[in-house]
Amino acid sequence: MDIVELFPTQFYVFENPDIDNQQLLSKLEKYSDRVKHGHVISSLHVLHNKSEFSDLFSWISSCLESVRDKEKYDCDRFEITNSWFNVSRAESNMAMNYHRHSMSFFSGVYYVTHGAPTVFEDPVIHRTQAQIEVLKHDYRPTREFFPTPGKLIIFPSWVYHYSLPHVENFDRVIVSFNSLPAGEINFNLANDSKVHIEIKS
Repeated sequence: MDIVELFPTQFYVFENPDIDNQQLLSKLEKYSDRVKHGHVISSLHVLHNKSEFSDLFSWISSCLESVRDKEKYDCDRFEITNSWFNVSRAESNMAMNYHRHSMSFFSGVYYVTHGAPTVFEDPVIHRTQAQIEVLKHDYRPTREFFPTPGKLIIFPSWVYHYSLPHVENFDRVIVSFNSLPAGEINFNLANDSKVHIEIKS
């Protein structure tokens, strides 16, 4: 018997042990003057165009380039269009609601601290909603990523996700971003859908 997995969803995990996450926390604290309070605390500052975060976002851009190269996307680059940080306070039960990222191609989460996991939903969740459902011993409709400082997850922006309630005795802090293809797009593969996009952020 051959098993063929059709159209799997790719997630990309990177680790950077060289980033000083304690120093990064101090830098992020400077931008806590403009935040939105909701299920978590979200920065209203755009981070990737600030010089003190250039090392972090330069590395993230190189990770996006690795994805572009590996998947052979016909575009010049993926460019970060927006970035922010989220904080779940210690022992607060704060949690990010179920959502996806609109106006983006790839999104990402960089873990500055440990904390509650990020949960991604099976994009073919409807397979569990058949009128006659036969349960599978090893099937779960979600997958969890547990935060480790220095870990970056890049994922398709359309994938729905959320975080579990944060109950540990320290703040959970992440940096998130969205990105779009930029420069020359589809020029090598499809004359009828080629386009040039410049990102202003």
